[in-house]
Amino acid sequence: MNTKTKNNQWGFTAVEVLMVIGIFSLLAGLGLFISMDFYRSYSFRSDRDMTISILERARAQSLANINESAHGVRFDSGSSKLILFQGNSYDDRDTSLDQEISLNSGIAVTGINEVVFEQLTGNAVYSGAGNMILSYGAQTATISFNGEGRINY
Repeated sequence: MNTKTKNNQWGFTAVEVLMVIGIFSLLAGLGLFISMDFYRSYSFRSDRDMTISILERARAQSLANINESAHGVRFDSGSSKLILFQGNSYDDRDTSLDQEISLNSGIAVTGINEVVFEQLTGNAVYSGAGNMILSYGAQTATISFNGEGRINY
């Protein structure tokens, strides 16, 4: 009788298993890095859009003559908050009517940090010249105002 022996061995070597684990680890690390970058970008755009929305709200309230007063927005750099206030300036306001909106703690504002919109006309009044520049790490957004209160971004 002629018998043939089959010596088929199924399985993976240790080198093959380590290579697959290494490739999956590399892909997972890159995915985490890319997803964190997308999250930071999304978070910054969200804060920029929130700032623009609050500025437009203050202008709309001034144009509508809400409580027969001017309205404005101030960025408090110590607490990373936007403060929507009522009055001709932040110092001469009624603090009971303030609305505070929190932004990410890493957001910094340079340039204009307080804008007041005149009652009925909506014209922008701000100290200093230039723009409001929001920055978070390497990302920046510029918000500018013209004399008639138009908000450009």
